[in-house]
Amino acid sequence: MRNSRAQAHRSKSATQYPVNGTSGLALDAAIITTPSQVLAALYDLPPSFTFARRTISAGSDSIHGSLTLSDIAARLQEECGLSNLDIEVLWRDVRLEEGARIRSLGSYDAVVRVRGLGQEEAALAVEITPLHE
Repeated sequence: MRNSRAQAHRSKSATQYPVNGTSGLALDAAIITTPSQVLAALYDLPPSFTFARRTISAGSDSIHGSLTLSDIAARLQEECGLSNLDIEVLWRDVRLEEGARIRSLGSYDAVVRVRGLGQEEAALAVEITPLHE
């Protein structure tokens, strides 16, 4: 009986448990990065991201829908491998309130911060250009 308990404990301790609320099945897809990898990716960020959006009319600067911090974070994850668990994106542009949505063409300033590592951050210019279909 002790052997089976010890064996069960060993196999249980060797099992990878879900991290940060992910299910056991999603664990294989979740990439767990080290702080040094996150910092390296932060320092390798491109200076700007361009988002092409459809405008309401040919002469208008207003776009269909909006661009949010979540859109930028999703692009950072897709192109740079930075997870929302590791970073946060904030507007640095004084014209925008915290969490504001952008609804027109133009250039905006954002900052990407590493969660839990002090004041480590990188500036990111966000360009919204008209989509030419």
